[in-house]
Amino acid sequence: AHYPERLGAIIVINAPRMLAAVWAVIRGWLDERTRDKVDIISDRDPQAARKRLLERADPAQLPEQYAGLGPALHPWPTHSGLPTDK
Repeated sequence: AHYPERLGAIIVINAPRMLAAVWAVIRGWLDERTRDKVDIISDRDPQAARKRLLERADPAQLPEQYAGLGPALHPWPTHSGLPTDK
C-alpha cells in the first residue's frame, strides 16, 4: 500500500544545531508542500516554539510549558524559559 502525504505537520522543538544544519541541506531536495510541513525550532527560542505550536494545535492538547491548558510535564528543563517552581 502507498500512503502519500500522510504527514500533517511535524514540529521539532529543542533541536540540536546539527539537526538544523542537516535540515537546511535536505529541505532543498523536497518540494515546497513537504517543506512547509516541517518546523525545526532551536532550544534557544522557547517563545517561537510556543507560538508555532499554538498555530498548529488546540491549547487544551498542549502542556502548560508550551502555553497550553494541559497539565505540566515534569521534570522540565530549566532552559525552557518557564519557572520550575510550579
